[in-house]
Amino acid sequence: MENHVPQQLTAYLTAAALGAASAMVYDLLRTVRLRRRLLDGLYIAVLGFLLLWFALRIGQGELRLYMLTGVALGALLYSLTLPPLLRPLWDFWLDAAVALCRLLCRPAALAARWLKK
Repeated sequence: MENHVPQQLTAYLTAAALGAASAMVYDLLRTVRLRRRLLDGLYIAVLGFLLLWFALRIGQGELRLYMLTGVALGALLYSLTLPPLLRPLWDFWLDAAVALCRLLCRPAALAARWLKK
């Protein structure tokens, strides 16, 4: 049995990137969750699937302890550095998306009101 350090380092850095990406998605969903209570179950299911895929693909069928610490470290690193910068951006884009949906649904609402009469 050989010890492949470059392969392990690549797996560790990929795990850290997965952790940072999952924390970023959770932070993005935070904006939606504050307005509507949903998406937590979907987030956990997708994250579980990604961890399974990561273990099968990168870890060659094994979820090793250093991979879990890499995921945790990546999520922690993201949580300590970027959310104060990105949360106003997420809020702005969510407000813009809601305004766009209202604008696009406006003709349908007017048509429904006109057909009702």
